[in-house]
Amino acid sequence: MRTVLALGALLTCTSAAYAQTGPWPLHADNGACSIRQTFSHPEFGSTTLEVSYDAAHQLVTLATTNSVATALPGTGSVAWSIVFLDNGGEKYDDAWGSRQLSYKRDGEAYRFTTGFSGERNVRQILADLSASRSLGFMDKDKLVVGYDLNGVRSAVARLSSCAQKAVVSN
Repeated sequence: MRTVLALGALLTCTSAAYAQTGPWPLHADNGACSIRQTFSHPEFGSTTLEVSYDAAHQLVTLATTNSVATALPGTGSVAWSIVFLDNGGEKYDDAWGSRQLSYKRDGEAYRFTTGFSGERNVRQILADLSASRSLGFMDKDKLVVGYDLNGVRSAVARLSSCAQKAVVSN
């Protein structure tokens, strides 16, 4: 039942009409490349999802900048689950389970980050992002923030290419 409720909440949030700014622009800085998208969502307000890839160190970092319902201290960590919807043949993919996300207050919002290291994990998280319709961060059974991954497949391909070129040029 818990999974059904979480799926319903994520479907509702990601299917609602909300505006994206830009087509997942690519940024390169000191050997790491990133893509990011800012969303204006009726429930979450302005929120940003960023995916950074440092191929030299086999590290992908996911970052979400958003407000939360209950204020947190200025810095710390939370244990949230990462959930993908329509990931290939899987409707609800919560295989990453609960992960520690470090956070730091950023104005009225918080920036939450988690990393995926090692060749296998890097390959898998990039594949999950590319193959999924939506990404959600869950605190137990409650959706904290959800993202529509429309257009991210080609952005992940550009991200991977950028990160590989950075390794070759160093």
